[in-house]
Amino acid sequence: MGTAVKYVAALNIDATLVKCYVYAVFRDSCRLEVVGSASDPIAFVYPAIGRVEIDHAKLWTSVIRTIKTSIEEANLTAKQIAFLALTAHRGSFTCWNRSNGVVYHNFITAQDQRADQMVKECNEEFMFRAFKASSSVLHYITRNQRYLSQKEFDVTNSHVTMRLAWMLENCPGIEHDQEVGNVLFGTIDAWLLYRFRQGDDPKREVEHISDVTSCAATGFYDPFTHEWTEWAPMLYPIKRDMLPKVVNNSYDFGFIDACFFGSPIKIGTSMSDVSAALWGTGSFERTDLYIKMDTSAVVNIITGPTCLASEHGLVPTVGYICTHPISDHTERSYVLEKTCADCTTVVDWGIKIGLFTDPDEASRLATAVPDTNGVFYIPAFSVFGVRDITAGSSFIGIKKSTRKEHLVRALLESLVYRISLLYVSAHKEIQNQPIDDFSKIKVDGSVARNDFICQTLADITGLPVERGDAADSAALGAILLAGINEGLLRSKQDAMSMRKVEKIFTPHPNYKLKLLRNMRCWENIVEKFKEHQ
Repeated sequence: MGTAVKYVAALNIDATLVKCYVYAVFRDSCRLEVVGSASDPIAFVYPAIGRVEIDHAKLWTSVIRTIKTSIEEANLTAKQIAFLALTAHRGSFTCWNRSNGVVYHNFITAQDQRADQMVKECNEEFMFRAFKASSSVLHYITRNQRYLSQKEFDVTNSHVTMRLAWMLENCPGIEHDQEVGNVLFGTIDAWLLYRFRQGDDPKREVEHISDVTSCAATGFYDPFTHEWTEWAPMLYPIKRDMLPKVVNNSYDFGFIDACFFGSPIKIGTSMSDVSAALWGTGSFERTDLYIKMDTSAVVNIITGPTCLASEHGLVPTVGYICTHPISDHTERSYVLEKTCADCTTVVDWGIKIGLFTDPDEASRLATAVPDTNGVFYIPAFSVFGVRDITAGSSFIGIKKSTRKEHLVRALLESLVYRISLLYVSAHKEIQNQPIDDFSKIKVDGSVARNDFICQTLADITGLPVERGDAADSAALGAILLAGINEGLLRSKQDAMSMRKVEKIFTPHPNYKLKLLRNMRCWENIVEKFKEHQ
């Protein structure tokens, strides 16, 4: 078995759970083994229709409890943990007082719709439209990718910008404190980094920082210039003194204060969950297409050291930026990203109504029949990517001969079709970019544990689909990068030797044409269904 060289921990705040893993690192056999783990559900708050928050106090309690429990389960103490790697979902934010640490409001999540009217008004705002028009002219003259990105940019509810502006205008007490420079803004990573290093003294001021991959997803951080944008503070009360210093993923993040676990714990890295999963799945090459299948489906085209813009609805963002501690070489990786909703939601609904109990049973039921017997499922709990409380899903084409297996297969196929539409967008994009064609799809997420979905995705795209053996690719990825930062691992190649592939789904060429034909039929049904929503 070998002797563990070090014990390390990863904290992952994903879309629904707070999770912590303690790993034993076996350098002699290139192996990581989970020796302790704990998780807590995130406490969501729904104060009004269309508003989705995370209770900040309960989140903090869950973070401390899961770290403590996972260390205890591993029969270790905090002193034996070489470092903790932090990763968190993007888009949820809060604001707090610089002087006393008081939090003004709960975390406002990316699902929150309170700023919907502001989003619509912003996209119609004269100054914003003038900004886009001037970018269009500049792109025509210079062909600069940054101007193309600005030309194509639209504000959405998933961006932090409008939700933050709404809170700054409507949250009691925040306007006065902002005038005197006492308000700090941060996504989950920034707030945790502040609290961890602050210790038990809420008046202790520490460096306000946030990692570049989390900032790049806010909607008002420019991945081309690596600066906060000019337009947001011009249009809204977003002051620069409230924004965190943006740092790369190899920054010296300091220590978790000893007051929490008895000994200080080094913070090895901080990065968004999607970026961490790039490391956890080994998605580094331009020929790799990474697809995260979880609460939502996220497709990432790896564009390497160059930030590229898109004309097909993909968003340029930062994959990761890290500096090797020995060579001092800085590596930058950018991605083009597109997202669709209703992934885990659909699977959870299938379990809730009794269609199946887990991904394995769903796969068995789906493969028990050769097709859906003409049944199609419309996964529209979020109205095709736009969250709406009036949204509803539907099975179409149910007959007397329809069996449970047909319904399950139709439900799973619908998820593959939606993910395939992301693939189509990605494939269109690379035709206009200096990127080679994809050679492989790498997947992770709870939905990716379903063999039927992975195999059908391979069949419809004609590409092999690779699934790693890690239960949590984001936690694994954060550990691997932190291992390099802290000198535990020598290089990216050393880190990748720790990653194991569980299964590769090889495409069946004979099935592709039929699946594509069914997908076209499904798309037509979706268009008709939209008319009745």
